[in-house]
Amino acid sequence: MNSKWYWLIRQKYRNLKFQIKKAAFRLNERKESSERLSSFSRIVIRTLLVQVAINLVLVAVLYVGDKLLLSAMEILAKTQTDPLVATLSESILVDIVIGGIGVAGVILGLYCSNMTSVYSSKYTNAPVTISSAFQRDVVTNRCIKQITGYIIFCVIILFGRLIGISFSYVSIIALLFLTIRMIITFSITGNRMYQLSNTFNISDNLYPEIYSAIRKISANNHFSNDPNFQNHYQKICTKQFKILQDIAAYNKDNPINQNPAMLSFINNNLALISVYWVVKEKIHYDSFWYRSETQYKKWHTATDTEISLALNTGVPLQAMSGIKNRWWFEQDLLRINNICVEKLCAENDLNTLYSYLNTVAQLSSQAMESGCLLFWTKSVVDLQGKILPACIACAKSEDKNHVILAAAIVDVFIGIYINIIIGINKYLRELNIDSLLNCATDACSYEQLKPNNRYYNNHSVEHLFNCIFAELKFESKRVTPDWYIKQAVAYTVYQDLNDLVDAMDKIYNNVFSVGKRLTENKCYLQGATVLSRLFELSSKASMALTTLNTFFPKLEALHFEPTVVWDECHLKQFLTRRKEIEKSFPPYLVKCCGKATLAHWRDREDFPDSLGFCYNQLCEYLVVAIEDDDFEAFKSAYSGFFGVVLLYHEYVRSDVVKIKELHKQNAVFHVVTAPLIEYAIISGLAILWGEFSENRQWRELVDAELSEFIRKDEKKREILTKIIEMLSYRKGHMLGIGNRDLIQTNWVQRITNSIRVRGLCHYEYKDWGINVLKTESTLLKAFCGTSFKNLGFADNVEDLYLILCLNQYVPSEKQYESRSKWEKNLHETDTQ
Repeated sequence: MNSKWYWLIRQKYRNLKFQIKKAAFRLNERKESSERLSSFSRIVIRTLLVQVAINLVLVAVLYVGDKLLLSAMEILAKTQTDPLVATLSESILVDIVIGGIGVAGVILGLYCSNMTSVYSSKYTNAPVTISSAFQRDVVTNRCIKQITGYIIFCVIILFGRLIGISFSYVSIIALLFLTIRMIITFSITGNRMYQLSNTFNISDNLYPEIYSAIRKISANNHFSNDPNFQNHYQKICTKQFKILQDIAAYNKDNPINQNPAMLSFINNNLALISVYWVVKEKIHYDSFWYRSETQYKKWHTATDTEISLALNTGVPLQAMSGIKNRWWFEQDLLRINNICVEKLCAENDLNTLYSYLNTVAQLSSQAMESGCLLFWTKSVVDLQGKILPACIACAKSEDKNHVILAAAIVDVFIGIYINIIIGINKYLRELNIDSLLNCATDACSYEQLKPNNRYYNNHSVEHLFNCIFAELKFESKRVTPDWYIKQAVAYTVYQDLNDLVDAMDKIYNNVFSVGKRLTENKCYLQGATVLSRLFELSSKASMALTTLNTFFPKLEALHFEPTVVWDECHLKQFLTRRKEIEKSFPPYLVKCCGKATLAHWRDREDFPDSLGFCYNQLCEYLVVAIEDDDFEAFKSAYSGFFGVVLLYHEYVRSDVVKIKELHKQNAVFHVVTAPLIEYAIISGLAILWGEFSENRQWRELVDAELSEFIRKDEKKREILTKIIEMLSYRKGHMLGIGNRDLIQTNWVQRITNSIRVRGLCHYEYKDWGINVLKTESTLLKAFCGTSFKNLGFADNVEDLYLILCLNQYVPSEKQYESRSKWEKNLHETDTQ
């Protein structure tokens, strides 16, 4: 062992042993590497074999076509094909094949380069769901398949030439066609790569699968009725929604210039909801399409066995499962959209938000018809809560465009609510309760009903008809009476109408609270925009309420069985709350319109005439309040209204003063003084109503409002003097029917008629057929005299306000005088 040769041999042996192990290790590594790549190799081989098989069939068909064509040509020409022509055609074919292979190889290389570039720049850090969707892109994969198929086809053609197979005209034409198609394919793939550089466009492949699932689940065939397929369709959509959510989250940090792509993305999601709502009623209420969700159980609802088991084992109560969520589809899509909306709000991108809300508005009219009214109303309110802070921030901006956009956005929200109510009106017009009830009583089984009608598509109706079906089987006749069936169906309609009322209630409360919030934040233009639309909202809602007032009693009359408890009708509560809101919002509207007009006085031409709209609506509101003998409503709008009248008078004057033609000056003066005379008419009607109803509050309010106006600044007496001068001139110089005269006359006639209908006027017959008004009021005796029955008091009702109220603040020589001088009779009566 100590010899030199021993250690030398030992070293050589160890080196040889190590080299053998090293070689074995490398062989093992290569084997493992091959096994790891075996799946890829199998894919390549399988794809190659499939392409070879397809193209072999194609080449065989072309070869047969060539032979048939040449045979036909020989028969027609009665000569054999010239060998030179055949050789020439085959030479052309070979040239085309070689050139096509070269072009296809270049195209495939360029395409792979583009795809790698896009992936490395956009999808390297993307979630795995997005990068996988990029890899599975249908258009690009199909284009790659066409290019590789073309190359294999060309190789087969060349191989055929090598073994002596002849090709002719049909093959040349087919090859030219495939070559052109391959070039077009490259242009399509290039454009697709450009599109995929925007990661939102990955969703293009997802929507067709979702639309397909919606179509299949509502098809009412053996697939859609199978629980396994129902659940399968639901899982397909859930998977696609997860990718859509990842796309939204991945792009939430994108620069603002990519927001148009985001807008298209969220609009596409709303389009999904629109299509889904059309078919949703066709889906069975207990379908496995609806996602089953667990719900935590309450201890007070648990059974004795459940409580004992939980206490003995020390575990909490088991959650209840199998509760169907009928809104999962909409909730998932809106959750995705809300990610994008939050980004847009953070960037104050009101233009994109405005466009998105217009799409929401278009969708809102479908909510009632699809049975999603209350859910959609709550969703819109939640959306408003996210966007409103951005609107308030922009409303306080010095940029006029931001201010206008903020007003436009709150206006669109009101438009959404109005669209919802329009949808309600349309639905109620088409709702035929008698037809629903008769159809139910005529049916003998649940299948005979229309399951896609939501009033039948529920557990209670299905259970009832299953029992009826059992009766027919065992008793050979139906035992359940018609009234019981009608009661069951009527209750489902009753619940639906209650939800409808709740939705309108939520809309009313929300619109008023938004207007109030905007006013408190000094966003007066936006506040005026919201509050002024309450009049339109009220008008549209009145149509629905008229129908509901007939539907609810009709349905309640069908409730015969007292043990079946129905919910309380929500209509009365809504009407009470609506009345409270209509009494509360006028002061906010008056303040907003006045402040907004003054703030934008110089550039008022760039804004809608919100002051004019507010003025006219408040005039109508005041007249209706008098007509309904609603003093509180009148007080809420009348307080502070005089300032709006003066501001609107100046607004009109500054606009029409531009008219210089002499022959138009009388008409111009008539238009300018219209707000002043109309305020006097409304105030006079309030005084007159107070006298007839023997309620001093009306006149005291009118006096107090004018007194408050003077108290703030004694110099304002000059304004009252000027008003009297203008109205005195108007009384003496205006002949015929002028602008707004018919409106003013209508106000007076309505109050006159209301006085008569309510029995507030009494008169007695005197000698010579004279009708004397029977009253203790000296004012009525002086103003109406003996002619009330003949509507004599309807003339110049503005005199009451001007003489009784304004005259006390102006010098005696400038006081207003009526045409008939009836005020002298009043003074004489007071003296006596």
